[in-house]
Amino acid sequence: MHEFVLHKSLSHRFIMTLSPDHPRAAAHPRAAANANNARHLSVQDGKLIECVASDEELSRVRSLTVFGDAGGAISFVLKCKLIRVLDLEECSDLKDHDLKHICKLWHLKYLSLGGTIHELPRCIDGLHCLETLDLRRTKIQSLPVEAIQLPHLTHLFGNKLMLDKDDLKNVNKMSKLEKFLSGKKSNLQTLAGFVADDSKGFICSKKEDSKGFLQLIMHMYKLRKLKIWCKRVANRDSYMSDLSKAIQKLTKVPIDRHNDCSLSLDFEETDKDFPSQLNLEPCSGGSKYDLRSLKLQGKLLMLPPFVTLLSGLTDLCISSATLTQGLLSALANLGNLLYLKLIADLLEGFEIKHGAFPSLRRLCFQVRSLALAPPPTIEQGALPNLVSLQLLCPDLVVGLSGMDIRHFKHLKEITIDADTTAQERQHWEHAAKKHPNRPRVMLVKTANQIESEELGLGPCDMREKRKRCPAEPSLDDALDSSLKKMRLSESSSWSQAIIHPVMGADTMASSSIAIPLHADESGGWMQQHSRS
Repeated sequence: MHEFVLHKSLSHRFIMTLSPDHPRAAAHPRAAANANNARHLSVQDGKLIECVASDEELSRVRSLTVFGDAGGAISFVLKCKLIRVLDLEECSDLKDHDLKHICKLWHLKYLSLGGTIHELPRCIDGLHCLETLDLRRTKIQSLPVEAIQLPHLTHLFGNKLMLDKDDLKNVNKMSKLEKFLSGKKSNLQTLAGFVADDSKGFICSKKEDSKGFLQLIMHMYKLRKLKIWCKRVANRDSYMSDLSKAIQKLTKVPIDRHNDCSLSLDFEETDKDFPSQLNLEPCSGGSKYDLRSLKLQGKLLMLPPFVTLLSGLTDLCISSATLTQGLLSALANLGNLLYLKLIADLLEGFEIKHGAFPSLRRLCFQVRSLALAPPPTIEQGALPNLVSLQLLCPDLVVGLSGMDIRHFKHLKEITIDADTTAQERQHWEHAAKKHPNRPRVMLVKTANQIESEELGLGPCDMREKRKRCPAEPSLDDALDSSLKKMRLSESSSWSQAIIHPVMGADTMASSSIAIPLHADESGGWMQQHSRS
């Protein structure tokens, strides 16, 4: 049904693509006559803008995606007065000063910007209806408080953003910001990509009333997803106290309620012992600490103590250069986990005892090498409900010491690294055939491997490569993909993957990191991409 609706939309020019490869409006006068039907446009060459007709027709456009050179696309955008979705992530010549014009689009609800943008103007407050602001691809580091005060802003994504230092020193601005947040006027549910340092501003002349980013989080009552980078600071005790209070604010709920929030913490720029000292205050009798999803990155010698207090934690990802035995042993106390992903250069002897992880359904090891440490050992009786086992390590030891998959009675999927040897592949095929469930075996190529293969390719080479790749969507598909961004599904999938079938075994990917392979009518296989 989706394909049919998309086809009809394209044929009636409700969705239209303008590019050197698809100059449909220019080449077909009849198609140009139908341009007034266009609601969703995808533009690859700004020079083709002239193919679309009058200002009145442009005013009907609701969604625009621009690839490559914008050319005249910016002036074109201003004519789309009722536009709701503007995707400029792949626009290669957008300038900072262009944003002043974009900020006049009152009805805009979704805005994403790319790597040519360095500064967000203060006139961002002109985007009154904006709900999603995606700055992850930009070079913006300082965020004006006007962006936080957008009344309808629900999702804010960035890459190591910090509140503007001049704004922090402005008593009037900070006072208005706290009043805005405390009055429950903010609709922020997702705040991803902020640096939590010890910079503070003043809401009045008294120094004890100073406020920083971590204190402001305390007033974001609708916040559900939080991702922050922690820093090494001079006043460590005060900083740790502020961080603990912010985590408590996100995770503390009444004892009879489930908390559907997600938290991501990056400790890469902190002292090594910082995470192991991060804890929360004891809960009162009528409340608890709860969280659905947690991701920890950086220097992790031990599991932060607060993690074991999260009673309802179901999804956990830990990424560190080395995962120690002490940290791994502490994970066994998380009895409600459904998904566990461990990413490391070195795994120091991971042993899962009998009866451990009774609820776990998906387990993923993404390890650079197992050559310098003993491989993971899983005793019989552990992981009784495991459905998906993902072993993303190029130099797997055949059989993996102590791991007999026949004991996993509910196992349906086995994922191994695409760079494993033919001997390894044969081993897992054979093991899958001997299992009562005959689980599907698949190969996965991670995002890092894909990127390394593409190093050195210029834009033209990349575009040509994507044309030849059956998995890459067409421009029409790319437009459809940009429209799907409005659904804002969270990144539970933490790596991009290309899936390859293992000969002699059924193939299907885990829902966490891969997309199923589908057989075409000729019996061949189509690869598909998953973007994190």
